[in-house]
Amino acid sequence: MTPLPPPESGPEAVRELLLTRELLQERLDELNGELERKNRLLARNLLEKERERNMQQQILDNMASAVLMAGLDGRITEANPAACSLLQLPDLPAVAHDSLPRALAEVLEEVIRENRVIEQDQFRLQEAEEERIFRLRCRLVGDDAGEAIGALLILDDLTSVHRMEEHMAQVRTLAALGEMAASVAHELRNPLGGIGGFAALLQNRLENGTKERHYVNKIIEGVDGLNKIATNLLAYTRKVEPTFRQADLRAVLEEVLSFLQVEMDTMEVPCELRGELGEEALLTRMDPELLRQTFLNLCKNAVQAMQSLEEGPRVLALDLAASAGRITIDVRDTGPGIPEHHRRKLFNPFFTTRAKGTGLGLAIVRKNVELHAGSVELLDSGKGAHFRITLPRVREAESRAPRGMEHRSEST
Repeated sequence: MTPLPPPESGPEAVRELLLTRELLQERLDELNGELERKNRLLARNLLEKERERNMQQQILDNMASAVLMAGLDGRITEANPAACSLLQLPDLPAVAHDSLPRALAEVLEEVIRENRVIEQDQFRLQEAEEERIFRLRCRLVGDDAGEAIGALLILDDLTSVHRMEEHMAQVRTLAALGEMAASVAHELRNPLGGIGGFAALLQNRLENGTKERHYVNKIIEGVDGLNKIATNLLAYTRKVEPTFRQADLRAVLEEVLSFLQVEMDTMEVPCELRGELGEEALLTRMDPELLRQTFLNLCKNAVQAMQSLEEGPRVLALDLAASAGRITIDVRDTGPGIPEHHRRKLFNPFFTTRAKGTGLGLAIVRKNVELHAGSVELLDSGKGAHFRITLPRVREAESRAPRGMEHRSEST
């Protein structure tokens, strides 16, 4: 076997070795540079993804919509603050069937089970005594490979929107009804005046105590009742232009109490009248006659309600109080009260619980109070009814109330 020649050890071999080392170093530098660039790119991508996640989380946290994510096993894994607050969710994860309203849990289960999308614009949930309306969207979501990993559910609360739509529809209906009622009332007054006049002539020709005179008296009473209804309709539907001036509201309420006391003294069923009006004058810019009639209407309603009581105290209380910029008048009675299901419709025109009522008394009260930049509301009370009227004092009233009015509304 022929031995291998020994490696060259001359200058040429040294030069080749040095050249090889330089090439390897250059390649190593290139690889290090490439690795550094890729590390910077990876760090930038991670930072971008972290920013995106933070932004998405901030968006979810500040969304008014309720958003939640449930796994394929039916357990809720993620929920934004709106969902936690709306649905009263416990600590997550939580079982959807145990934590969500039944109807909502069934939607999630159906989407997961049947791999479908469910969208409803009027999804209804009952909360205590209130029904709420939502827009619901629920679908499966997948990973990067397209495999389903859970269900996404989004709820938008549309309750206030639906209430506003119902209110606007009601306003349009009432406006049309008011125009028609005003036209009918106007057309009725002329023939009613004729009927009443002829009935009065006939009454004068009939002897007292006869059956015929009794019948004519009934006709006249019926005409008077229809005239009152027509007058109330016109008072509600016509444009009222109050005559505003600075006056003492306390003096107006004292007149109301005096008038009521005279009426109560003649009633078969006694009622007690209480007034806490204080000693100081309370000035506001108002139409005194219009407010006087407004408070009389409200108080007379209370007295009529108490007349239906078979027993128990019958007390009407009128209290006056004032703060820096507002005046409040509380009207309380110990009558049968107002059922809960009637409260929302109480101030609607033509809504009444009395057989012979027109349903315009409280509607006119609210209209007149709002003409004075005030408000009227029914408050909760243990027994009877409690109305509160709030009016501005002089400065605020002067800035809101029209000036220079010369026409006065008809009494209601």
